[in-house]
Amino acid sequence: MPAEYGDYGYWNVPYFQHKDSRIGPNTQTLIFGVVKKFNHPVQSFRSCFGILKLADRYSPQALENCCRDAVIFGKFSYTYIANTIASYHTDTPTQLKSQVNKTKNVLPITGTYKDDDSGYTLLNLIKRQEEEGF
Repeated sequence: MPAEYGDYGYWNVPYFQHKDSRIGPNTQTLIFGVVKKFNHPVQSFRSCFGILKLADRYSPQALENCCRDAVIFGKFSYTYIANTIASYHTDTPTQLKSQVNKTKNVLPITGTYKDDDSGYTLLNLIKRQEEEGF
């Protein structure tokens, strides 16, 4: 079993209550709702684990804010959190600068939709393709 699932044998409702209490009250409410959604609590453990792991990928604050809105809208599911948490995540300027240097001055997409489609017209795409030698 992979190292990230080392606690799998210890998964139970108090385990997830302890983990979500470290993030915040909205996360606690969401995890409680996910557990209550299933007939047997053990059926919710993968969803709970996935939700809590999103704090590692994004940030605990982004997860807490996302959980707040999920509770308000009554969306007690991993899928909703996974699909919307990127819009709550903000990069610090130093992180953006390092990402820009790695990707040849192209800013990364951070969960929001692009605003300007002019760079993706057929003529502009053909022009870029010719310039890059494809």
